[in-house]
Amino acid sequence: MLHRITTGTPDQTIALGERIGRSLRPGDVIAFAGGLGSGKTTMVRGVVRGALGSDPVASPTFVFWHRYREQPPLHHLDLYRIEHQAELEELGLDEAFTPDAAVLVEWPERAPSLLPPDHLAVSIEGMGDQPRTIALRATGPRSEHMLESVEAAC
Repeated sequence: MLHRITTGTPDQTIALGERIGRSLRPGDVIAFAGGLGSGKTTMVRGVVRGALGSDPVASPTFVFWHRYREQPPLHHLDLYRIEHQAELEELGLDEAFTPDAAVLVEWPERAPSLLPPDHLAVSIEGMGDQPRTIALRATGPRSEHMLESVEAAC
């Protein structure tokens, strides 16, 4: 299942993220792919705002992992600086993926083995002041439910 959306401003990208965040449940995993400056962290900000009602989001590029709440857990991983799969275990990033946690992953292509088979794949195209083309792809029944919730809200 695939859904494409175009956003013209960062606020519209955040609003799309909020719709996704409102449907987020424990065990959900969302993978955000796109170039530097494409809006991955902006969209994550919206997801966190939709899930928590606030947006204390900063890109975890230098710390790799932010935890936004403990119960149920909401984790945000940024894999930009990952160079080898072995680093995932060394850093303990695989520990974020528990059945009771929702996990948001930027740069998932750096560690594809980390993602469960069923996740929502978000691909963002566009840079600078350009509109963003955002493709949302469900990879299984759990992520299909999330995508259906987003489509219903659009």
